[in-house]
Amino acid sequence: MNLVLPGGFIVHLKPMQLSAEDIKKLEQRELDPSRFVQNLQRILHSISATKIEKPCILGDGIESLSPIECNYFTDLFLKNKSVHKSLFIPASGAATRMFKHLSAIQAFDTDTLAEEFIIRFKEFPFYENLLKLFKENGKDLEGMVGNDQWSEILSFISEEIKFTNLPKALIPFHQTANGQRTAFEEQVREGLTYVENADGSFDFHFTISPDIADLFNKAKTSLIEFYGSSAINIEFSYQDPKTDTPALKGEHNFARDKNNEIIFRPAGHGALINNLQHINSDLIFIKNIDNIAHEKWIDQITFYKKVLGGLLIDLKNKTHQLLFDLESEGKLALPNAIEFLYKQYGYRSIEEPTVGQVYTALNKPIRVCGMVRNEGEPGGGPFWVLHHNGQISKQIVEKNQIDVADPLQSTHISASTHFNPVDIVCCIKDHNGKKYDLEKFIDHSTSFISDKFQDGQIVKALELPGLWNGSMSGWNSVFIEVPSQTFHPVKTVNDLLRPGHK
Repeated sequence: MNLVLPGGFIVHLKPMQLSAEDIKKLEQRELDPSRFVQNLQRILHSISATKIEKPCILGDGIESLSPIECNYFTDLFLKNKSVHKSLFIPASGAATRMFKHLSAIQAFDTDTLAEEFIIRFKEFPFYENLLKLFKENGKDLEGMVGNDQWSEILSFISEEIKFTNLPKALIPFHQTANGQRTAFEEQVREGLTYVENADGSFDFHFTISPDIADLFNKAKTSLIEFYGSSAINIEFSYQDPKTDTPALKGEHNFARDKNNEIIFRPAGHGALINNLQHINSDLIFIKNIDNIAHEKWIDQITFYKKVLGGLLIDLKNKTHQLLFDLESEGKLALPNAIEFLYKQYGYRSIEEPTVGQVYTALNKPIRVCGMVRNEGEPGGGPFWVLHHNGQISKQIVEKNQIDVADPLQSTHISASTHFNPVDIVCCIKDHNGKKYDLEKFIDHSTSFISDKFQDGQIVKALELPGLWNGSMSGWNSVFIEVPSQTFHPVKTVNDLLRPGHK
């Protein structure tokens, strides 16, 4: 049979056969061959386009806090010193995409970004680093710039010293009086302003690729030495290879490499829900590695981190008390619990819910997500989503989840006012202090297929539900408007020339 997926992708689902060699390779990956094909086909059959009911807007899905409310939640955050906090940042991505427009320069076909890169080359925070690296290799970068040897400069940067292949986290993002700071260093510097725990410790968790662990360990050692503090705890974890997914290929089902082995690919950042599962903190802040501003913006950014954290503490305390009330009082606690579900989490019920249904609706991980006014930045957005059971809920939705060919869905996208900057703080523990099994709250229908070029062929890559969209679909969510000044992403290297990074 043929399975038509969102985006018009067609997967031919004839019975997938595994060879003896396939089974051997799967076992080496610690995968159960008897369940491998079954699980894959279950995921493929579950994929469907997300149905947007309407965008979340101010007053309907997104709340705007008054200055008094902001100060209240900030005070609450500061008073609750016993609440253990940590910062979780996916940081495995290479900087290659940041520099992708530079290939146009080498082809003598500059676009606007490439032209700006050349003209303002010496303004980049990593220019001093390049001067040193060129000199160590017998090259005079200053002279090469003066002679407009751009093809040679870029070739040396990308192919000889492989600067563009560094992890994005280890690219210098900012120039300071004490030298350059990488994105990794800046995230720690910023985190020190809001994740301090009662014992004076600061917990950071970065997900990285194992093949660059040495670079990160070196950067970690240097950073801790710089601050001279043993209270800074920096942990690294890797995306579990067992979450890798097989690439697909037309009639042949599995895409295979030149050795006839099944091609596996990382399953996207949604696989990191397993890494998040192992964090033991009461409050976990989540950010993207490239969303980090120069320290001159620190006061406003830290303020809103504390606002979001304080709001989560308030929601957590009230939610957990309602769960205790439902356990002890049953129906007597139902009116308050229903009202809270409706006002805070946007819960809608077709009929009068039972104590069990309300208890289940409250007994979930909680997240507070900052939302920024949509000013053309790439990224997913907040929407009310219609589920198969007729319920609607607040969700972060990526464009690849939506059937954009549907005029009504496109209308909803156009009416969207905010987008997701990945400014999240969450609680993954229940009212008894036990961690939820986060796997149970994933919406597997939000997995998606995309075309990729690998091993000399176009393959269909299967990605698991994204970390903050499908993987957190079953969570209770609150969306709060935060100022655009708290969001300073670096998607291309030229973004480092923006005011937030100067």
